[in-house]
Amino acid sequence: MSGPDPVAVIAQLGGCATTRQLRGAGARARDVGAAVQEGRLVRARRGRYRLSSLQTHAAIAHRMSAVLSHRSACVQRGWPVKQDPEWPEVVVPRNRNVSAEDQREALVRWRHLGDADAEDGVTTPLRTALDCGRDLPFDEALAVADSALRSGQVDRSRLLEAARVARGAGTRQLRRVALLADGRAANPFESVLRAICLEEGLDVVCQHQVVAHGLWAQADLVDTSRRLVIEADSHEFHATRRGFRKDVRRYTEMVVFGWTVLRFSWEDVMLQPDFVRWAIRSWVRARDGHPVPAPPRMPGRLR
Repeated sequence: MSGPDPVAVIAQLGGCATTRQLRGAGARARDVGAAVQEGRLVRARRGRYRLSSLQTHAAIAHRMSAVLSHRSACVQRGWPVKQDPEWPEVVVPRNRNVSAEDQREALVRWRHLGDADAEDGVTTPLRTALDCGRDLPFDEALAVADSALRSGQVDRSRLLEAARVARGAGTRQLRRVALLADGRAANPFESVLRAICLEEGLDVVCQHQVVAHGLWAQADLVDTSRRLVIEADSHEFHATRRGFRKDVRRYTEMVVFGWTVLRFSWEDVMLQPDFVRWAIRSWVRARDGHPVPAPPRMPGRLR
């Protein structure tokens, strides 16, 4: 029986992954080794892999005498992101001229960079988190901030202070992202799902313990006031029959103790978020005694 393609697994995990994550997703060691031999994956360091398509980003930034930034800097530092960048993302000084040819090869942003904002051709961890907080859509920005805190390369207090004193375009979202960032988020999948929940008015907390007489369960996202559990169901944690059975039992126990459990797949959260928004909005409406609208029509919708 063949395992999943490790390249596809790493793409879903945000562009980089550890050996443990690959094994948890069911990827076989020989398939990982073959992907490295074929040039589809790069072994960044012992026990860590990333997509080879991102290897050229640093080279292009170096050729342009630019600084690798935003999502390219994230993946370079080993932070998973919602979606790996198709083009290198770089920053250059405000007065710098960039040729049309270079602009076709990279996403260029003109910014002021202080001496402490870059190291070895890459924006520093804190500057990377701040840039993404300003410039990316809210869900992607939150995923980056969560990854930055989870990595230990960015301190939460420093992130909050830097966001507080920031000025200019995008600072309103930046401060919101800094305030909501949570290193307990397991991965970008969970971060993006949390962003959707927050935008739909839920008050969710990451990796919260649901406790009752005879029940102790760790849940991905919990809104305690509504007794609502929201799970990011990934194949990574259901690679074995035992793991699948354990999760099914956990969901059942929470429902028995009066909690509602909504479960969403990676494909729904990342590719069809309108369905996730409809499900959350409709559950709130039904809870308040209002009629539920029909689900949105989507290509490839499962019946």
